[in-house]
Amino acid sequence: MRIILISSILALLSTIPLHAQIKEKEPVKRIKVKEFRTYTGFTVSGGNSGSLDEFAKLAPQSELLLNKPEDLSLNSSWPLKMNGVFSVMMGMQFRNREKTGYKANPMLRLGLRFVSGSVMQSTYLNSTQFTYDTLVSSQSGQTIFVDSVFTTNYELNYRNTQLQFDGSLIFRTNPGNRISIFSGFGLIAGASMNALTRIDYYRLSQSQYRNSNGNILNDYNNFSSSGLSISERHKNQTNLALSAYVPLGIDFRLGNKGELLRQTYLFLELRPGVNFNNVPELETISTAYLQQALGIKISW
Repeated sequence: MRIILISSILALLSTIPLHAQIKEKEPVKRIKVKEFRTYTGFTVSGGNSGSLDEFAKLAPQSELLLNKPEDLSLNSSWPLKMNGVFSVMMGMQFRNREKTGYKANPMLRLGLRFVSGSVMQSTYLNSTQFTYDTLVSSQSGQTIFVDSVFTTNYELNYRNTQLQFDGSLIFRTNPGNRISIFSGFGLIAGASMNALTRIDYYRLSQSQYRNSNGNILNDYNNFSSSGLSISERHKNQTNLALSAYVPLGIDFRLGNKGELLRQTYLFLELRPGVNFNNVPELETISTAYLQQALGIKISW
């Protein structure tokens, strides 16, 4: 009996390490948060000048556009526009096939970003001129005409601030090295927070001297004076945006000594992409863009 009892106790004790070993091999979680990123930057995209009819739809109650001159012509448009961006993102790694750790690639990044700037912008003007006086030089006998020039200027701007959800899947070269390059693909979806149309109206008057050939005489006292200036603000409906992009970036670890320096990276990222902005008062506006971002990453 004593031998049987001792054997049973030894068999029971032998199972304790086995249970501990089994517990240590429990599978890890499916996804692990690995890093935090924040950056600021800007996007450069093709400009949308916007016609007078489009701005009339954006601001149907505008008295300035309702009473505009018939012969307004496009004076200038912006071939490129630049909008500011601020973003925060979290990077997550996926569990490996053996369920014992996490794969270095790919990494899922999810975050929020704020984008503020112009969607459509243009300037229209109308200019009229007539002669109200004629002068004759007593020395040369030259005839000088004094003209009045009236210029009407409309500056039109449809702008908004958007809150956007940003998700991307990236692949990195040598994630453990001090310098790492990454790329992948991403999607962005968002909605405007305060879309509005701004209309600025200026009426300027100017007197100028010219000779009979029509040349402006700069040696005379040309003078100008500003007349009326009016601004309107019209609130617009919420617009939705969807864009697809390709992230192209580089991570640079600040140092190899010290826990904080080993976990902190500077990064530069470029994002060529295409954006689709659905404006309820108009239609979907599509533009190609390039975003540049500089930020800080903390990885653990």
